[in-house]
Amino acid sequence: MIPLRLELKNFLAYKNPSPLDFTGLHVAVLTGENGAGKSSLLDAVTWALWSKARAKRDEELVHQGQSEMRVEFTFALSGDVYKVTRTKRVGRGAGGQLDLQARVNGKWNSLTEATIPKTQEKINRLLRLNYDTFVNSAYLVQGHADEFTSKKPTERKQVLSDILGLQEWEKYEDRAKAEIRTVESQLERLEAVLEEIENELARRPDYERDLSAAQASVIAVNERLKQAEAEWAQIESARQALVALQRQADDLARRARDAESEIATLDADLEVAQKQANTAELAREIERIERQAQDLDEAEAERDRVAEARRMMGELAAELRGQNEAAQQEAEGLKKRIASAEAEAAQARQRLAQAAQTDLAKLNSRLANLQSATEALCPTCGQPLTEAQRAELIHQLQAEAEARRAHAQAEEQTLASQLAETINQLNTEIEARRNLYRENTAQLKTYADELARFDKDLAAFAVELKQKPALAQKLGELRAALEQAGAAQERIAGLLQRRERWVKVRDEDQRAHAKVQAEAEEHRRVVQGAEGKQRALDQLRQEDTYAKARLGAAEQKLRALEAQAQLRETRRTERMQLAERKGVLEELREAFSKKGVPAMIIETAVPEIEAAANRLLGRITDGRMLLRFKMQRETQAGDVRETLEIEIADELGTRAYEMYSGGEAFRVNFAIRIALSQLLARRAGTQLHTLIIDEGFGVLDAVGRERLVEAINAVQDDFDRILVVTHIDELKDAFPARIEITKTPNGSEIAVV
Repeated sequence: MIPLRLELKNFLAYKNPSPLDFTGLHVAVLTGENGAGKSSLLDAVTWALWSKARAKRDEELVHQGQSEMRVEFTFALSGDVYKVTRTKRVGRGAGGQLDLQARVNGKWNSLTEATIPKTQEKINRLLRLNYDTFVNSAYLVQGHADEFTSKKPTERKQVLSDILGLQEWEKYEDRAKAEIRTVESQLERLEAVLEEIENELARRPDYERDLSAAQASVIAVNERLKQAEAEWAQIESARQALVALQRQADDLARRARDAESEIATLDADLEVAQKQANTAELAREIERIERQAQDLDEAEAERDRVAEARRMMGELAAELRGQNEAAQQEAEGLKKRIASAEAEAAQARQRLAQAAQTDLAKLNSRLANLQSATEALCPTCGQPLTEAQRAELIHQLQAEAEARRAHAQAEEQTLASQLAETINQLNTEIEARRNLYRENTAQLKTYADELARFDKDLAAFAVELKQKPALAQKLGELRAALEQAGAAQERIAGLLQRRERWVKVRDEDQRAHAKVQAEAEEHRRVVQGAEGKQRALDQLRQEDTYAKARLGAAEQKLRALEAQAQLRETRRTERMQLAERKGVLEELREAFSKKGVPAMIIETAVPEIEAAANRLLGRITDGRMLLRFKMQRETQAGDVRETLEIEIADELGTRAYEMYSGGEAFRVNFAIRIALSQLLARRAGTQLHTLIIDEGFGVLDAVGRERLVEAINAVQDDFDRILVVTHIDELKDAFPARIEITKTPNGSEIAVV
């Protein structure tokens, strides 16, 4: 991975600086005062690639006062050019985006996945490098130069595995383990199947006994079934014969009934013919019918008389009902006249009372004026009155008022007398109508009883007279029969011959019917109990079916045992093959594990790292210091355990890493990290030809810094990009290119010098 271009917006100290173009830079130094944002450029690279930086949260990376930041990083990898753009919004509408593009034929093509995590996975696969491996090798983060050496031995070994790309071997080991689990599961299922097969094969004696018992049961049931079916065949034959005999018996019975019907008809005809041939009897019958006809004529005359009487009485009753209706209407009219007279009298009394009241009011007013006036005047001439004259006038007015009251009472009494007389006359007339209504009603009841009797008699006459047409017809027939008595004698002889023949046919059919019934009775005795025999036969058939099913099941079980025996051999072969495959997979798992091929690769790589680190360490310490990686150590129990410890020796002897000063520790860290970066560039398949050194020079003296610059220049051919971050002025001109970071009120700016 070789940086080509970096573009920032609102990232840490940078607001909207000019893009940083790495084209043409091989070894460059990033300079600027403290806090200007030198390390922030490197944070921008790691944040764009892995969403990780020195800050714990993305919100801490956003430029102060802004709500959104953006980093666009373009890099070369394996001859191709890629661009990663990552944005982050904080506050309202918080969220982020990640975009990955590749330049093909001068055009950018999107490689972005549907989600940020999936796009991040694609970037990791593309780089074949994660953040932790990057900061433990090619990137010496400010204040974390000892990122590798300060780790525990097991953690150092894991970092070395990541650098060497040994994660693939872990995947191989996991796949081998998964295959082993699959094979073991298959073996368990095979063992269970084989156990079931063995258990089933062990039941062969039981199945053979079941087969013998089933065969014996089938033979026994079959014999009983044959006998029952023979008996049932006899019953079916008798039943069919019985059906035929029943049809024959029914036919004979029908013929006998037809003969009986013919005989009965002939007997009736004979009776008629005999009567027709008997002249004395015919004469007596004619005389009887004629008497009945005469009685009906007399009844018809009486009916006419009763009908006339009923008509007259009906007319009288209608007249009386008309009188009653008129009386009711007249009475209602008289009642209305009484009400009208009373209303008129009331109005007259009211008028008289009002007139009297008016006159009395006037008189009382005049009287009051005379009595209350201080100087009385004559109401006629207007002259003043003396006291005697006023007293006389008051007396006259009082007498006049009293006379007016008496006159009003007299008029009211006259009105009352006249009203009473009128009401009495009207009530008398009303009572007369009521009396007439009551008398008519009583007479109508009498008429109703008579009319009901007349109706009853007329109904009886109607019933009786209905016989008259039939009697007339009968009389005519009898008279005709009397004339034909001779012909009737001849008919009698023919009817007797026909009757004799039908009697003979009837007797023969009855005898044949009795014979058929006797034969049918024999068959009924055979059929009797057929239902029980049918149930017994069905039961035997079910037993036969069940016995054959048991026989088939027993035979099937034995055939299945043969198939199970063949299957057992097949499964045993499969078990052997799976066991062999499991052995191979176990060997592969062991080879893929950390103690297998990865351990061999590490054992091969460690001496290379150790040699490269010692070459660089010897150069920057003038040969005073030497380091060694110890890959095994003996435990207190006497066992040997895999490890990756670092032993450092100088002119004073071998000491622990923690016992060295800051400058000496930095030299050791630097040598090891450069060696790891060289290994990463050559072996991991990542082609990470970039080395980043952030600070660290401050702990060295002038000679140490000079030696460190020499060491960087010595390894520059192993990397396409080397970026050194420092704030020490004397180092600005120690490298061929310089990237200056300058603080401004609008954020830091970037310039390549």
